[in-house]
Amino acid sequence: MNEKEYKTTAAHRKASIKWQKENYSRIPLDVTPEYKEKLKGIAKKNNMTLGGYIKQAIAEKIERDNEGKT
Repeated sequence: MNEKEYKTTAAHRKASIKWQKENYSRIPLDVTPEYKEKLKGIAKKNNMTLGGYIKQAIAEKIERDNEGKT
C-alpha cells in the first residue's frame, strides 16, 4: 500500500502554532536529566510518550484524590 507523504507548508505550521498557543497552556516541570531519562524509559515500556505518561499520572492522581467526594 502506497502512503502519501504529507508535507506541511510554512503557513500551515504557523497556523498550527497559533492555534496551540490559543488553546493550550504549558506547565513548566524541572527535573534532573537522570529522572527525565528514567521517566522516558518507563513511558516507552508502556508505549506512551513522556508527555502522555505524565498526563495520565496526573489524571490518575486527581481521580484518587477525588474518590468519595461529591
